[in-house]
Amino acid sequence: MHTRRAFLKHVSVLAGCPALAKTDPGHDAGSPLIDRLGVGLFTVPTMVEKDFAGTMKLLASIGYKEIETFGPYPWSAQSAQDRWRVTSQSLAFKGSGYFGLAPAAVRRILDDHGLTSPSMHTDLDSLRTRLEPMAEAARVLGQRSVVLPSIPAGERQSLEGYRRMADTFNQIDGSFYGWDSTQGGGSCQFDASALTY
Repeated sequence: MHTRRAFLKHVSVLAGCPALAKTDPGHDAGSPLIDRLGVGLFTVPTMVEKDFAGTMKLLASIGYKEIETFGPYPWSAQSAQDRWRVTSQSLAFKGSGYFGLAPAAVRRILDDHGLTSPSMHTDLDSLRTRLEPMAEAARVLGQRSVVLPSIPAGERQSLEGYRRMADTFNQIDGSFYGWDSTQGGGSCQFDASALTY
């Protein structure tokens, strides 16, 4: 049961969040801690699908500086494209990747609005089998990081599964020509040395 007291408690905590995000006691109060605020396009998919350029203009106008794309992309593994066809049937949108645009067209739109795209979300099959077209698209867009949002469920059941994934990431990482390979929603660098044996 939601009470008025609980509601007011949550609202007061949320009201203070913007102030916490903008300053730090040891930081110059006049300048933001985060100077390049970014947004994952998966959070605004219907807007991007309807009007990619207009959405980029809006995002830039409210202060965003970076965007992160999500797959599948035209170059993604067929298995990823097949899964997306099934998944997208239950969503209010069908688009992904570059929303029907070529990477160069996406880059022009981003440049027009002062935005960059330092990273992309993709899938494991594409990481394993489609590195060359992925790297070319990333080069055009200026992307330096690729994010795998989750490890397949079958590989999360045992330490041996995590070891196999560590080996896979190490093999993939060696092919990235200067990229950062990230796993876990973009928030943690996968480090095989952190596994205990």
